[in-house]
Amino acid sequence: MGFFGNLGKSINQAFGGVDSELLANGTLGRGLVISATPSGGTVQVMGGLVERTCTFQVRVLLDGQLPYQAAVQQRVPEVYLSTQFQPGAAVAVRVDPAQPQRIALDVNTPAPSVRLARNSGPGSAEDILEHGTDATVVLVESTDAGYQDYRGYEMYGFQLTVATGAPQPYQVQAGNAVPPESLPLLYPGSKLYAKIGSDPSQVVVDFSKGAVAGA
Repeated sequence: MGFFGNLGKSINQAFGGVDSELLANGTLGRGLVISATPSGGTVQVMGGLVERTCTFQVRVLLDGQLPYQAAVQQRVPEVYLSTQFQPGAAVAVRVDPAQPQRIALDVNTPAPSVRLARNSGPGSAEDILEHGTDATVVLVESTDAGYQDYRGYEMYGFQLTVATGAPQPYQVQAGNAVPPESLPLLYPGSKLYAKIGSDPSQVVVDFSKGAVAGA
C-alpha cells in the first residue's frame, strides 16, 4: 500500500472507520458490550444511515481462551445505539491474533457462540465453590448468555436474591454455567444452594446440590 493509501486508511480510522483488513481476516469472537460512550461527531455516507463515533468497552470471548476486556473507537449506525449496543448486548468482534487488544465490531455478522477455556484461579467459579461461604439464593430471572464453559455447559445470566449466608438479603446479578440435568431448576422462585466469594457480588450457584429441600 502506497503513501496515499496508508494516509487514507489512517484518516478513516481516526474518524472511527473500521479497518477492512481486520474485518476480513480477524478471528471471529463474541463481544459483550460494557459501555458505549459517544466520542465524536456523526457521518452520513451516500444517503446511508447516520453513523456516530463511539468508544466501546467490550468483554471479548474467544474459543478456548479466557475472557478479557478491550476498547475500540468505531462508527456505528446511530439508530442502533439504544438497542444493539446497550450494556450487556452481544456483538460479533474481530480480533487481531497478534494483538488481542486490537478489535473491531462486526455489525454485519451475528455474535457467535464460543466455548471458553477453564478458569480455576482465585475468584473463579471453581475457587468460590470450593472456598466460598455457604448460602441459599432464590432465582428471580435467568437468560441464556449464548456461550459455553470449558465443559460445554451453557452459561446463563441470573438475577438472584441471596436469602441466607449474608447479614441481610440482597439482590445480585451473576453468570453461571448450568449442567444440562439442572436446566429444569431454572424457573422464577427456584431456591438453590450457592456459595459467596470474598466480594458479596461473587455468587455461584452450586447445582451439584440440587434444589433446597422443602422450598
